[in-house]
Order: sequence, then C-alpha cells, then structure tokens
Amino acid sequence: MNIPLHFNSIEDIWLTCNRYSNHQSKLVVNSAIINIINAIWFARNQLRFNNKKIHWKNSIASITASVSLAGNNSRTTSLSMSDSVLLKKFNVTLHPPRAPKIIEVIWHPPVAPWVKCNTDGCFTTTSSSSCGGIVRNPNSDMIAC
Repeated sequence: MNIPLHFNSIEDIWLTCNRYSNHQSKLVVNSAIINIINAIWFARNQLRFNNKKIHWKNSIASITASVSLAGNNSRTTSLSMSDSVLLKKFNVTLHPPRAPKIIEVIWHPPVAPWVKCNTDGCFTTTSSSSCGGIVRNPNSDMIAC
C-alpha cells in the first residue's frame, strides 16, 4: 500500500483508512487490512495444526486477489492521484465520474425595443445556493448583470 504500517492498538489499524478520501480507496484499504490479518491467521494455523508452511508469495497473491475482488465490486465518483495508484496496485478497475452532458443552447436577441434577461441558479446538498443573471439589448450588448 506504500504506507508505513505501525500499529499500537486496534484503533490505529482502522485509522489507516482515513488517509484516503475516496470511498472505493477506503474499501480497498479495509479489505487489505482484513485480508492481511486473515492471511497471517491462516498461515499460522496451517503451520501449527497441519505442519504445513504457507509461502509468503502465496499469501500475497491471495491478499491481492481478495482485495481486487472487493474493490472491483464498488463504484466511485472522484479520484486523487494517490487513490488511483493504490487501486492500480491491487488491480482494481478505476471508475471515474461520467463526463458532463453538454447541451447546445442558441441565444436569440430580443426584438427592439425589448431587453432580454437570462438567469441561472444552482444549489448544493449542504444548503448553499447561488444565482445570477445578465440583461442584454437587441444588439446583444450587456446592459446589466
């Protein structure tokens, strides 16, 4: 994961996920941590109860495959560079946001002596909003905005 993993408690393990902003990246890190713990537990039990040594390369391949499966079953909306590097290391398919839909709008000037006022507004889910407008004459000259 290209990050140092030093843990003093169980809480420290899960705080590792807070280094990533993307939901898909957090899921991949959670899955990696769980699968690392599972691989250690499995290898230890195989040695202890079956006298069978699990090679570390097999453990890493198992971890990578499990994390890839978990990461590929999720979707995301935005990616930073560090998030995309992490996802690529675990062979997770990137799901970038869709391109915006572009609609052609043709503006026609008003008939003299009228003026035309075009307005638009937007809002977010965090109770923020904004609006604006522009007033133009029949020659398409701006009168006010």
